[in-house]
Amino acid sequence: MVLRVTADRWDTYGPTDLGANSLSWAQKDIWQPNSGSDDAAYLEQDWPNDPAHQTLQFLREGDISGALYLAGARGKVGFGEDRLDLYRVDFIGNEIRLKVMSSRHKNSHPNADPSIASPGNNTANFAAASTFYVSPSGELIFYATEHDNDGPIDPPSVLPSAGTVKAGEWRHVDMVRPNSPTLLPTLVLFPPYEVAEGSDTILTAFAKPPIARPWIQLFTDPNYDSRYVVVDYADWNKDSFDDFKDLDGSPFDAHQGFDNEPSSWRWFAPIGGTIRANDDDFGDGDFPGEHTRTLSGTGRPERDANLSQVANNSGSGSMNDELTSVEFFADCDDYYSRFPDVFWDLDRNGSFETSGYIATFNAAALDGPGEVAVPVMALHPIDGLASIDAAIVRIFNVAPIIGSFALIDSFGLRVGVDVPFALINLEYTAQGTFTDPGKPDHQTATLNWGDGTIEPNTAFELFADAFGGVVGQFQHQHAFTTSGTRTLQVQVRDDDGGQTESILAVQVLSPLEALQLVVQQIDALLASATQPRVIKALLDARDNLDGNNGGAASNGAIDKLAQNNAVATMVKLSAFVSSLLKAEAAGAGDLTSLKYLTTLIAEAIAQAEYLRVVAALPAPSSGQAQQIQRIRQAILNGHLLLAVGDYLRAIDQYKDAVGRAR
Repeated sequence: MVLRVTADRWDTYGPTDLGANSLSWAQKDIWQPNSGSDDAAYLEQDWPNDPAHQTLQFLREGDISGALYLAGARGKVGFGEDRLDLYRVDFIGNEIRLKVMSSRHKNSHPNADPSIASPGNNTANFAAASTFYVSPSGELIFYATEHDNDGPIDPPSVLPSAGTVKAGEWRHVDMVRPNSPTLLPTLVLFPPYEVAEGSDTILTAFAKPPIARPWIQLFTDPNYDSRYVVVDYADWNKDSFDDFKDLDGSPFDAHQGFDNEPSSWRWFAPIGGTIRANDDDFGDGDFPGEHTRTLSGTGRPERDANLSQVANNSGSGSMNDELTSVEFFADCDDYYSRFPDVFWDLDRNGSFETSGYIATFNAAALDGPGEVAVPVMALHPIDGLASIDAAIVRIFNVAPIIGSFALIDSFGLRVGVDVPFALINLEYTAQGTFTDPGKPDHQTATLNWGDGTIEPNTAFELFADAFGGVVGQFQHQHAFTTSGTRTLQVQVRDDDGGQTESILAVQVLSPLEALQLVVQQIDALLASATQPRVIKALLDARDNLDGNNGGAASNGAIDKLAQNNAVATMVKLSAFVSSLLKAEAAGAGDLTSLKYLTTLIAEAIAQAEYLRVVAALPAPSSGQAQQIQRIRQAILNGHLLLAVGDYLRAIDQYKDAVGRAR
């Protein structure tokens, strides 16, 4: 038996609640009992009208997609019989057909043979209020009340004294259908169970003893026919089951009560549970009596159609027409006081390896969005009866996680961290890493350079996704052609639609803008310098950039660059670096970053000249092509010298390159 504590759920096609406002109805056919079908299997002309149905209800078998049935109840007419009818509703073409599945008369208990009491209003009556009910475990149960609310007939008037059955319950002859989940331990699940992929979640379940409890059903005739009494474990001490003489008998029978009448029985008790059927009542001095039979539970319904063939405990006689009382022993209580254990198959390999009402479920290897069924079992410790169900765990997709994202220059320095800006015309590398909690996921990426260029990962120099839980990587180069603040954006998307992004703002400068920024850094150094030799060297450096006399003269590198005189600019940049070397020698400290930036600016100038020549000569001659190659080689030579910190020789190579470009 499985119970779920959950809110209303929807299936793929909409709500499962037939009362939902969102449902709409469409007429398919109007059934007529005299439709003229020649299909003998289906009810056509013998639709019952005498008596007519008091109750008709549609029932689904299993779930909302199961077969559709129509169940009906009819009351007695005179000395007739109450009946329960079951029809299957089929569609054949566009026509509704009803097929008779069952039509049986039903007695109530202990004395409800409707032919006995005329007009019969003192017994539960199918012509009165009645209904069918499907229990949570899937048992079909029918209820009916007496026709008139007349109470006990006492003192007798026309009939002998008799009680009344105010309401009756009709169910499976074995109380529950074969293989009913109520015969097994009850699992109580507590959905929803949800977890993000790559994470853990707590699963909880509770187990209780089986719902079905011991009972014995005693019939007055063999083969379970005629009047009967049901004695339930839960309430066997609430009526005269200790002395059947006090149970109602037939008002037309001189022998009142139910003692010595049972001729067949059906019963159920768990393994280890005991029921005893006694010859005498509890108050008799000879209790339990000679004709007594002890019934040991097997965990399933048992039956004996003729008690003439069932011996008493001593073997001295049969149990037919001998019973006066029944009792349940404490070993039944022992069984139902033991709560089952709960076991989980967390790795879903068929082995329930984890015990406890609470378990930790790991979704590290699972892909979301989706659902997985985690088997859970309730196991009774006495007889090993088990219920198995599944906790449906909903797995949410989690977007990839970007771990790092940086813009790197050709020497591995981070723009905005190790160096303050990027330069146009030079190549920079955007690189980073990412992970994905969803190990089965594959990822793609796009890179927006912030200047109108957007590239997919298929264009990257390097892209490795994070499938299998590894660290994903991306790397791609780009040269900016215009200056300004650029907002770089990388987006990483998994194959389930999860997406994350990271942005990086960088300052991109032209060589002229960069030299002006370097002047500001020299001014900052001068403001704090105290040694005359350091001050003189820094002033010389400043003059080489911005011109003599604080920029009054137009003879600095900035002026030469503005005049488009790349060779003269290189001369001034070389003089600037020489002045920085003198300042370091005089005690100014380490000025490597300024020397590096200045030389890199020189490379950017040389690269611009190279690009200009290439653009101007789309189809160069052999001599021109050789000259273009020499320019390119000089820039490469300068780059190698810059890499080892030989700034002056690097600038000389850049000077050679721009000289050849003219």
